[in-house]
Amino acid sequence: RFELQDKEMTIALQNLELEREKARKNRYLISGSFSLLLFIVSAVFLYFFWRQKEQLKIAFSQKEAALNKNALLLREMHHRTKNNLQLLNSLLSLQERNNPNIDVQRALQSSRDSVGAISLLHHQLYQNDDFRKVTMCPYLKDLVNYFKGAFGLEERGITIDYYCGDITLDTDYAIPVGLIINELVTNSVKHAFNDQSGGSVKISLHTRSENILELEVRDDGTGMKSADSSSNGTGSELLRIFSQRFNARVEQKELNPGTAIKFEMPLGG
Repeated sequence: RFELQDKEMTIALQNLELEREKARKNRYLISGSFSLLLFIVSAVFLYFFWRQKEQLKIAFSQKEAALNKNALLLREMHHRTKNNLQLLNSLLSLQERNNPNIDVQRALQSSRDSVGAISLLHHQLYQNDDFRKVTMCPYLKDLVNYFKGAFGLEERGITIDYYCGDITLDTDYAIPVGLIINELVTNSVKHAFNDQSGGSVKISLHTRSENILELEVRDDGTGMKSADSSSNGTGSELLRIFSQRFNARVEQKELNPGTAIKFEMPLGG
């Protein structure tokens, strides 16, 4: 009986060991299955992540190529516009030379000056990376050099100086400002120094803390009260139009000697 009980106990222990081994194998199997499942899920996730990354890379490359193409087209458009403006300037010059009427010649010359100012602005846009912005200091420098050559200022003994702050304007503001500078300087050069030799014109362009653009053109000539264009001419009409459009303020002061015209325009409004 003792031997039988000992054998039964041995069998029971063996069965218990077998159950433990079976349970251990089941745990290994479950753990392996879970690890395999986790690996598969991770692999699928990484695959989709890699695929999405590649798709984003392709989309980014396509957008970058499209932007470069648009920038190239825009640069070409500004270049062609500048060339067309120069052609228009030449046509106006030809008509001016061939027309015997003095008033028509003056009107054509005024149109040439305006076209020249816009052409210089497009020249600046063509050189910039951002075709919506104009850096005003180089533009103003080009305008001053244009005035010197167009009106023979050095031969007439007239100096023209300018001061410009660090200003960058959208084209919606830069074009009107360029046209206004052109008209004011043209009026000064044409009408303020008729009865005298020599003189000076000063241009000041800067911004105030209230985000106000302030332009002032002053000369030390004989004054502009006697100039026909100072009251009813193109320059006065442009100032009136742009003042209404941009809610700007215009102030004209007679100096001793000369005239000063100040144009203040809020930006971003």
